[in-house]
Parts: sequence; C-alpha cells; structure tokens
Amino acid sequence: MKNGLGQRGAVALVAILVSLMGSAAHAGTSGTDAGTPDPSGLATHCPGGTNCPGQENGPGIYVSESGSSCLWLDDVGPLRFCPESFENTPPRAGGVSSVRLKGRLWTGAEATELLSDPILVRTEGGQKGSLLKVDPSAVANTSRLGFTYQLSGAATPALALGSTLPKLTLLITVNAAATAYSLELTFTEVAIAGAPFPEKPDTQLKLYRYQAWYNNPRQHLSGHYCSEPNDAKATLKDKTPLALSVLPGHQVNGATGVIKASANSVTVACVSGAIVSCMENWNYLPWNATLKAAGNPTLFLGACIQGKRAAYFAHSKVKPHQNFFSYTTEGTEVLIRDNVLNFANVGVNQGNIEAIWDVEGAVCFNPINQRQPIFALKDWNPQAQLLLPTCTAADIQLHRIITGKVP
Repeated sequence: MKNGLGQRGAVALVAILVSLMGSAAHAGTSGTDAGTPDPSGLATHCPGGTNCPGQENGPGIYVSESGSSCLWLDDVGPLRFCPESFENTPPRAGGVSSVRLKGRLWTGAEATELLSDPILVRTEGGQKGSLLKVDPSAVANTSRLGFTYQLSGAATPALALGSTLPKLTLLITVNAAATAYSLELTFTEVAIAGAPFPEKPDTQLKLYRYQAWYNNPRQHLSGHYCSEPNDAKATLKDKTPLALSVLPGHQVNGATGVIKASANSVTVACVSGAIVSCMENWNYLPWNATLKAAGNPTLFLGACIQGKRAAYFAHSKVKPHQNFFSYTTEGTEVLIRDNVLNFANVGVNQGNIEAIWDVEGAVCFNPINQRQPIFALKDWNPQAQLLLPTCTAADIQLHRIITGKVP
C-alpha cells in the first residue's frame, strides 16, 4: 500500500471540490429513444475538458472537471454558493407563491446545504417585483425554462420565456456566515430542443440550452454561472461560458449524486455534468416514452448519474465504509447498457461487466474490469470494496445500469 493515507486524504479533498465545482462526464450514445445504437459509436474518444458525444466520463455531478457552477460571494476568500435547484413554494391561504434557490455553501473546508430568501426580479426598465414560479413545462415534455413573475402594482403575472428571458434579472439573497449576500442572475436561451447538437450536427438536441450571467454588485464580482473546464484559474469575467439545461420535477444531491422526484423543484446543471450528459447523450429523460413504458425513468437517470462518475462506494450497502467519491478521470472510456435504450456489448457472457448501478451507487463490482485502474481501490477504501460482491446475472434488474470496460 503506497502512501495510502496521503492518497485517501487527497482523493477526499478532490471529491469534495468535484461535487461542488466540477467534474464530470462527457458521455453519450447515438440512437433514438426507442432505437438500438450502433455499437461502433460506443467507444469514441473525447478530449478531457470538452463536451461531446461518446462514451467518455468524469466525476462531476453538476459540471465537468475543473469547470465551475458556483457563484462567488467574496472576492478575498473561497466563499461560494453552488446552486442546485429552484424550489417553487405554492401559495398558502391568503398568500402568493414564491421561489427560492437551493444549493450548497462552500467555505473552502466544508459544504452545507443552503436555501436563499424568496427571489425577487427586476426588468430592463428597472421595475421590481416577485418571482412566483419557475416553470419548465410551458412546452409539454421539454426542459424549456420559464419564469412567472409579478411586478409591484401589476394586476396580473407575466411570463419570461425564450427571447424575453434576458430582459428579466433574478435578485437573490443568500445568508451565509451572518452576512446577507446579494446576487443577480440573468438567463439567455441559446439553443432549443430539436436544434442540431453543437458537437454532432447530424443529431438533434433533446434539451433546451441556456447561458447564465451572475453579478455580485456589493463585492464587484461578475461572471458566467457555468464555465468551461480548465478555466478555473481564469478571472471570473474571462472564463469561457458553458451552457446549462434544466431537469424539471427532480432534485439531485450535489454531494452524493442521489436523485429524487420533487414536483416543485427545477434542477439547473451545466451541460458537461453527469445530470445533463445522462439525459442529453444517453437519453435518460424523465419524459422518455420508452423508459416510461419500461418503468420509472427517474431510477434509470439516477443509476446513470452514479455509474457515469464511478461512485463505487456510494451505496448504503457498504456502510459504515460508504463514501461518495468518484474514481475516474475526464476522458475515460466506458460502455453502458440497460436493455431498454442503450445496448452496448457488455454482459455476463462477455465477461466485461465493470459494475451494475442503481440510484444509490454500485450494487456489485468486478475489479478486474475497473475502467480507470490508476485508482487502486484496495488502497482507497479496502473495507468498502470487500462489501461489494462480484456481479452476476441476478444483479441485472430493471432500472439498473450496467457499465463495462472498453476493450
């Protein structure tokens, strides 16, 4: 065991940073919702730090490795707010609805879940009001982002959608360390579902895409909400913008990767992260008709998020040695199969199963087929590895994802 303690400490720190700021998963496969993808397209190579179809993956949940999905609160310290979802609050008796932004506060040493104050809005003309609802269902079964708001003194609500989105600024207050931080966030729709996929023009986007700009006026900080990998050390304004998409009706825990249905939630994630990659590139969409016919689409998506980032020891079955680290690197190739949408040549008979996944993590693991052997798991977490059984045909069940090592 070489430098075991030092290595585990290092990967722990990296994993915390990854879950908040970055890393992840450029992976995908061609094919339609009900079609069988061409196996020849299941092992293409994609350079680390880029977002393109293929079978590549990395550890991030919300954004790819060394990218950023956080809003800086302080210009002299590490304090950041990393959004995860808009939370709609239905009106109570005699009241009105409201929206808060849920995320994680990163202090440089630890992360805590945080909910903003109710979000206010400001129009281009300077009029102010309240955000009443974040509504991605203005177009059924899509991920189009819409903001329903009401200006002070107005008789009726208004909707910002499509070309009118950038005319509305969200005013967000985050209370951290006994200080109220004011943030401004503006969204622009940059691609519609059905448009050519930027990295593969012969296919179509399944999700709407957006760019978001934030401003921290009191700290004189501004930048892109999602930024490209390898831009982590660039000044905020100089970072390369990265598109984002939304996942309606769900929450995804930014530390554990666990997904759950939540009718009043709208998750927002950068396109390079595992959440969007699993939907866009591998077709695990909550409204996918084929997945609905086969069972619960949320469970397929959740299993993909865990498998994509190689979170071998995230499952509760390995308690008390459970961890939520990712044991892969950007650009690593992996095969995926689920017997409903994706049909890579991986299985018990082929002898190339790496692991089988559900929404919590790996339910079984074959170390001989580990996708990224630079992580010596017997050194990282030997107790947890002993609790993960070898995969057998009995582990292949509905709502589970199978990953396999590329030959």
